[in-house]
Amino acid sequence: MFIPKDSVVWIGIWTMHQDPSLYPEPEKFNPDRFIKHTKLANEYAVGAEWGNRDKFHAPSWFNNSKLTLMLFLHHYGYGAGRRICPGVHLAERSMWRITAKLLWAFEFSEKPDAPLDVNAYNSANLVRPLEYTVNVKPRSAAHLAVIKRELSGAMEFLKRYD
Repeated sequence: MFIPKDSVVWIGIWTMHQDPSLYPEPEKFNPDRFIKHTKLANEYAVGAEWGNRDKFHAPSWFNNSKLTLMLFLHHYGYGAGRRICPGVHLAERSMWRITAKLLWAFEFSEKPDAPLDVNAYNSANLVRPLEYTVNVKPRSAAHLAVIKRELSGAMEFLKRYD
């Protein structure tokens, strides 16, 4: 494959992650598909075992097996190569911590009168879900007390920036 100098190469990350051969039922929320991936994304993206996270199967017309490994076995959630997201470490750790805290503190449920549409995304280079509403309630009175205590401490800390 020849790529001319000064070419712009765009990786279709969203499209790759919607490929059923890569992710069975890609539209379905299924965190278990990553259960055997015990490392962080940056380790798969640049580490010696980069081919063990996401396995994108090359199209049948592509017959260069060595190049297939280089091009199609990679984790692209944070980009690739020299232009990989410099914030991959911060992003993944922050998402993990925030998700864990939200799931610890709250119960989330779909609103019966406003079902979620798993295909409701904007159409832009940076794909994001369209606005939606869900029911959110504290898991218990004890959880709510911890949330209020943490909020009070955070607001006290932030006063110095008023």
